[in-house]
Amino acid sequence: MNGLDFIRAVKALAKERGISEDEIFEYMETALHAAFKKNNNATNSKVKIDRKTGEIKVVAYKVVVDEINMEDEEDAQILLEELGDNPNHLKVGDVIEEEVTPKDFGRVAASTCKQVFTQKVREAESDSIMKEFEDKEGELMVGTLAREDKQNYYVDLGRAHGILPKSEIIPGEELVMGSQVKVYVSKIELGQKGGPVILLSRSHYGFVKRLLEKEIPELNEGIVILYSVARDPGSRSKIAVYSENEKVDAYLISGTRLISYVSTIIGKRTNKPLVWVPLSKSIQSRLGGIDASAHMHALGYHEMYNALDFGELNRMFRIMRVRKALKNTKIMYALRNNVLSFGCVSSFINLQDVTDRFGTEIVNYNGREFFNMMDEFTEEDNEQAKKYAEELVREANAVHMPAENIVNDCKFYLAVNKVLDQYDCNAFTIPCFEMCATRELNKRHLTFCLTNSLLKDDGIPAACAADIGSVISLDIMMNIARKSPHMGNCMVMVKDIENNTMRILHDVATRCMKGYDNPDKVDYVSFTKGNWGATMRYDFAKDAGETITMINISPKMDKIMIAKGEITGCDDFLTQECKHAVVFKVKDARDFHAKQEYFGQHYVWVYGDYTEDLKAFAKLMGMEAVLA
Repeated sequence: MNGLDFIRAVKALAKERGISEDEIFEYMETALHAAFKKNNNATNSKVKIDRKTGEIKVVAYKVVVDEINMEDEEDAQILLEELGDNPNHLKVGDVIEEEVTPKDFGRVAASTCKQVFTQKVREAESDSIMKEFEDKEGELMVGTLAREDKQNYYVDLGRAHGILPKSEIIPGEELVMGSQVKVYVSKIELGQKGGPVILLSRSHYGFVKRLLEKEIPELNEGIVILYSVARDPGSRSKIAVYSENEKVDAYLISGTRLISYVSTIIGKRTNKPLVWVPLSKSIQSRLGGIDASAHMHALGYHEMYNALDFGELNRMFRIMRVRKALKNTKIMYALRNNVLSFGCVSSFINLQDVTDRFGTEIVNYNGREFFNMMDEFTEEDNEQAKKYAEELVREANAVHMPAENIVNDCKFYLAVNKVLDQYDCNAFTIPCFEMCATRELNKRHLTFCLTNSLLKDDGIPAACAADIGSVISLDIMMNIARKSPHMGNCMVMVKDIENNTMRILHDVATRCMKGYDNPDKVDYVSFTKGNWGATMRYDFAKDAGETITMINISPKMDKIMIAKGEITGCDDFLTQECKHAVVFKVKDARDFHAKQEYFGQHYVWVYGDYTEDLKAFAKLMGMEAVLA
């Protein structure tokens, strides 16, 4: 092997064993020097390997003296006079280097070098493996089943093999040679021969812990902390978790043993709601939750809930989601001042009541600024509004107005979206009557109707008449039903009161009233006789017989009226102004009207029966549920 081949071999070995090239060269120099000293009495020597050429030399070091000191090694000394002309101008005390490579050095040193080098490489490799795997203790790894004996499986982990005792596998499982397997690294230690021993397990409780942490994002991100794990391998596992993170809404507790004790401890350590659900046909589980909740209620912990089954559990989670959504709602209140709109005086008494009850933030904004923004629109903005309008027309059932007039309404929609983004708002309301009085709408040939419809289809609560209470109602219904609600003025049809007939009229129908993943085709009708001000219209008569649920929030935000009806028809489907109405019947129209006087005119409704969810929501929020 020539020098360059030798260098290439060293590089390949370094890469294969995970050892640095310098370490290999040092080991080889040490091994070669040991072989040289074995056959030569020269302790003051050293082996040098050229890192570029691979050339090997043995050099001896001698001290320049003026007289040989017999107490020191004679071979390590050289008289100054023996240097002859002394071209390097050496003096006493200087050290000179002299090559003393034997002619047969390669043959004699080969066997000794191999032994020493092999040992050094083995030690270095063991150290390297230990460093690589020392951080893996207590972690999951994936390896390949390489072989087995009577007591163990041996798992190929790449640079090392781990030992998986057969006592550490899951009872009943069969492992196939050559297949990949997930293992838990339970311990790493040095073996009797100095090499690393990696002990593996599949039955260790840590296996479940790490598996859950990898598979569940909340655990992986540290939102939820895995407190402890109890495991009966192959049968069952139980885990205990806790969290103080704001993203965690509640603790779900289910089990059969010590449930009351465990849940009581959790309840005292956290301010999060506790929800119990029994295991199937488990008397212990059902009673344990009841026992714990009674204890916690007595201690003043009010957010304790006992679900009878998983259907009820899902309802609890839905209404908690609604509460969270309201807390995260930020309403853009498009008024110059926080004053009631002429169009809806039943909206609220005090805006602080809204925040206190629901945690909802309200941002005041001068509605005239929308028009200023529209005046500053770029060519790109105007083109975007035009594309909005073209898309609406293309997907419509029918358009009963000049299609080009829809563009103005889309410009306002675009302006509102820009401001919502600017103020980080996710809900909207604006006073219709007051803004009409400014004559801006007449000048610009637009209304707010289409914007409210489009926003609700985007999942953004948007109410007419600066009605904050309706924004809250819209938010509630959107999150409970996952549908775009309809909002309007609710009234008894006196001429047909004996049939308990009622109507809700307004012109803010939406495309997603049947669900956000199930949009309908709608008609577009102008709000004005001048054929401008686009409004969405839908023929509710097509849905005769379908159930609807409607709500209204009291002005003090302390009551919620909940009612159920059945669609019977549709009025003024293609009539201009705020006359488009859904016609329906209720259980008792007179009773509805009597209760309505405490809530006001605006009602929000959705398709489907959500009365139970709404009753549960009222209880959760500490509101009185008024049923009609």
